Amino acid sequence: MEAFESFVAVALEADGYVVSPAVKFPVRMKTKKAAYEELQTHGYEVDLVAARADSLILATVKSFFGSAGVLTCSPLPR
Repeated sequence: MEAFESFVAVALEADGYVVSPAVKFPVRMKTKKAAYEELQTHGYEVDLVAARADSLILATVKSFFGSAGVLTCSPLPR
């Protein structure tokens, strides 16, 4: 489990949820082939599954901290 997923899991547990790590499952989808019918299987993943008596949460957690996708700006010179 990645650090940000762990943070989200701790927050959900603090709200009374029981949290499970990632769950992977196959999904069969029909392609857009006009000539014939074709099915492809794709593997999907849910990062966290959280449950309690009154609700169920399936979470995909994304963190861009430390990646090239998140840049910090320094203050403008005066």
